[in-house]
Amino acid sequence: MLSLHASHASISAIDSPMLAVFLSASDNGAITLPAALQSLDAALQGSITRTLARRDFRAARDECFVLVGAERGIERVALVGLGKGTASRAVWRRAASVAARSAAKL
Repeated sequence: MLSLHASHASISAIDSPMLAVFLSASDNGAITLPAALQSLDAALQGSITRTLARRDFRAARDECFVLVGAERGIERVALVGLGKGTASRAVWRRAASVAARSAAKL
């Protein structure tokens, strides 16, 4: 059974089979990792930073890129693109459905 939960918890306190991270695309194509996600990136040994630097994930609308996490805590991280422009409620709902479909596949 799939269940979704939105939270502002510390990365070390999260125990989940999959964590969805939503990122917006920029006009110049470069995506910077928000400061709030630095601890998550550190827990994944910099794999988010490398993925963004290599442009494997560009945060386009409906884009999803799954990274393998640790054995305990966060097992997978799904980077989900919001696209360019302002993130409206419809954009967030669409991105959440992309994350849910990705989780269901796994």
